[in-house]
Amino acid sequence: MARVPCDLRFLLIPAAFMFIYIQMRLFQTQSQYADRLSSALESENHCTSQLRSLIDQVSTKQSRILALEDLKNRQDQQLVQLKDLIHTFESKGIAKLTQGGQQGPLAAVVIMACSRADYLERTVNSVLKYQSPIASKYPLFISQDGSNQAVKSKSLSYTQLTYMQHLDFEPVITERPGELIAYYKIARHYKWALDQLFYKHKFSRVIILEDDMEIAPDFFDYFEAAARLMDRDGTIMAASSWNDNGQKQFVHDPYALYRSDFFPGLGWMLKRSTWDELSPKWPKAYPYIRLSISMAMTFLDKIYTYWDDWLRLKENHKGRQFVRPEVCRTYNFGEHGSSLGQFFSQYLEPIKLNDVKVDWNAMDLGYLTEGNYTKYFSGLVRQARPIQGSDLVLKAQNINGDVRIRYEDQAEFERIAGEFGIFEEWKDGVPRTAYKGIVVFRIQTTRRVFLHKREDTMKHSGGNQACFVLGQKTPSIRDLYSLGHKLGQGQFGTTYMCREISTGREYACKSITKRKLISKEDVEDVRREIQIMHHLAGYKNIVTIKGAYEDPLYVHIVMELCSGGELFDRIIQRGHYSERKAAELIKIIVGVVEACHSLGVMHRDLKPENFLLVNKDDDFSLKAIDFGLSVFFKPGQIFEDVVGSPYYVAPEVLLKHYGPEADVWTAGVILYILVSGVPPFWAETQQGIFDAVLKGHIDFDSDPWPLISDSAKDLIRGMLCSRPSERLTAHQVLRHPWICENGVAPDRALDPAVLSRLKQFSAMNKLKQMALRVIAESLSEEEIAGLKEMFKAMDTDNSGAITFDELKAGLRRYGSTLKDTEIRDLMEAADIDKSGTIDYGEFIAATIHLNKLDREEHLLSAFSYFDKDGSGYITIDELQQACAEQGMSDVFLEDVIKEVDQDNDGRIDYGEFVAMMQKGIAGRTMRQSINMSLRKNA
Repeated sequence: MARVPCDLRFLLIPAAFMFIYIQMRLFQTQSQYADRLSSALESENHCTSQLRSLIDQVSTKQSRILALEDLKNRQDQQLVQLKDLIHTFESKGIAKLTQGGQQGPLAAVVIMACSRADYLERTVNSVLKYQSPIASKYPLFISQDGSNQAVKSKSLSYTQLTYMQHLDFEPVITERPGELIAYYKIARHYKWALDQLFYKHKFSRVIILEDDMEIAPDFFDYFEAAARLMDRDGTIMAASSWNDNGQKQFVHDPYALYRSDFFPGLGWMLKRSTWDELSPKWPKAYPYIRLSISMAMTFLDKIYTYWDDWLRLKENHKGRQFVRPEVCRTYNFGEHGSSLGQFFSQYLEPIKLNDVKVDWNAMDLGYLTEGNYTKYFSGLVRQARPIQGSDLVLKAQNINGDVRIRYEDQAEFERIAGEFGIFEEWKDGVPRTAYKGIVVFRIQTTRRVFLHKREDTMKHSGGNQACFVLGQKTPSIRDLYSLGHKLGQGQFGTTYMCREISTGREYACKSITKRKLISKEDVEDVRREIQIMHHLAGYKNIVTIKGAYEDPLYVHIVMELCSGGELFDRIIQRGHYSERKAAELIKIIVGVVEACHSLGVMHRDLKPENFLLVNKDDDFSLKAIDFGLSVFFKPGQIFEDVVGSPYYVAPEVLLKHYGPEADVWTAGVILYILVSGVPPFWAETQQGIFDAVLKGHIDFDSDPWPLISDSAKDLIRGMLCSRPSERLTAHQVLRHPWICENGVAPDRALDPAVLSRLKQFSAMNKLKQMALRVIAESLSEEEIAGLKEMFKAMDTDNSGAITFDELKAGLRRYGSTLKDTEIRDLMEAADIDKSGTIDYGEFIAATIHLNKLDREEHLLSAFSYFDKDGSGYITIDELQQACAEQGMSDVFLEDVIKEVDQDNDGRIDYGEFVAMMQKGIAGRTMRQSINMSLRKNA
């Protein structure tokens, strides 16, 4: 190894030190950097940890916010459900939930008194007559203004009420010369009394009466219903029991209520929230000056009024309205002191006080809510017949239905109102009782008159309510019937008891809410239900329809009243029937099925609930009701829509491929229930029921089946056969030994109802045939819809007339066994004009139900057709004219006159005409061969 020179070695020493120093500095620097880096990393980790903590906190808060939002949504849903539940309870009259959840008085009743002790006694006695049984709901007060000792003593003599005395010693300073101090005193008294009741006694509502009033029997029920309505609709400022035009000659319907832009007063109710608004600005007296337009603006007529006119100002009611009845629930007998006595004899004394106990808790007053009422009322006005002037209405007796008369301005309104005798007065641009400028009252008992200012008030009717569900205008049901208590509630409407005004007879009225008829199919279902009920009319075990009516909000179906309750309830009471009783019942039910099928109708919703008992004493006075799901069918037609009730539905309905055989299945289910008390196919869920129906297993092992006869089981198996083609028909069921053994064998004609009607028609004389054709042409579309379908089914070539071959084929399809010669006889009997075919009019006349002949309007229409000169008699000349119009030979007329003319005066009066129409067997004018055919086939 080479040696380093000595001088260089000395140089290596400092170089080594320098190297060591540099290394040490580098290490120190790296260490500082490492420390700084470590510190930075620690700081970053700390920040990250804090950030994560913050993120966790935010996430937690977000979760809490979401949870709170979810809780709020659930609470909102629960609140909506609670409101719906409260509304349901209130609408059913089950309970009244008050503020704070406590039951309490519905409203205080205060009688405002001053100095008429005798009047006060009459008023208090009238109120106590109806208030005493419900005193806790309507606490009674007397508020006396002043110190009249007789009034005070009389008030304190009653223990059933609370006495208040308003002693006002503050002097009255009138604002204008000549003003009456009394109006200031009355205004002060009203404010003091209402402040006491609302703020001291803390009532939520107050009903205000004056000391010269009597009340109606349903006064308190009316205000209870009005209270619910006011709670529901904030646009109703107050409810009144008074109608300014409530004189006897102008009112008729005790059930009718209206909204009004004009405050009525004289028995009214308001809420505390409304008083909170009115009390601070209550008027001192409010004298009101108006210009008398009716006096041709020749002078100023100064009328002193007070707080009620103040309420009629738009600035105070702010567009809100008032509910009032057509027939008053209060009567003002105050001849002394009422409006200074100037109006009593003309406007107050003739007022009609309602004497009908209306069950307001059963009434659906939803039509009075703001949106509905505009549609309802404008619909009434729109449907009324326009009339020019009042003369025609006042003088003519032959105008049917409501009328409307247009006025241009206040002057013309006052002139027309004066001619009728109603109130002419306006306040702040509004006529008394008016709604949207329209005043309504009655004339000639039932006809409504609408005085209206603008055509556009009638244009808004909106939605399905604007159209005629029935396809045509009908009379108002309230002109013909008075509605009573509720009988039942369905999905689309409510059934009420109703009474025919002209006869006093009781019926049932099914009122269908049009706003629930959302689709075209819903409307068609209602039309079809009415058509089918008309079509089936006359069968003893099917409820009879009396008529159908429509107003802007409802379709009303009036029908026979069955007061015995539902068969379903009777089954629950008994558990099950004896076999004999069950056989008798099922015979009735299957008889209904056979009648429907023979007339081309499939019921599709048979069940015990849809059979009513005519009375409570007879288990077998059954009537089938509710044809809402029924349809017309043609032989071989297949239906696919799933309808009916789960326990009773046939398997082929669930499979969407069925026909009328499904009704027999349903009747079989009913029979099973009648015998055993339980349905044959049962499960906890609807789907479970459907599965059991499709399996079709029938339990004959459980009780009471071991004790049930084999014959009954055999019949049930035949009715509940899963294959429709192998299932018994209705006719076969009625001939089954079990029914025959336990009852009378069914007396069934060989052919269905169409053939029966043709036979009946062939036994009538020619005049009756012509009359029936007149009646047929006057029937509504609903009454002939089913026959129209039958005519179409027989008229296979769509020629508009039925030939012999088509009649023969059609009767064969409906099960006829008549021979060709017999069918030809029927053809000739129905062919009035001898054209060789049966046209539509002839077919309708031939198949019309005989029960149509019992209707007075049809008989009058037919008689008037023949009585050309309106003399009250039908002469041979008029019969010849009728024959010429119908294209018939008149060679038989002398025989007709001889047969029908019972008093032998050579003409036919109305009584003889009715007797002929209601006579079931023809006389000498009918062909002997047809009579023989009838006897042979009867």
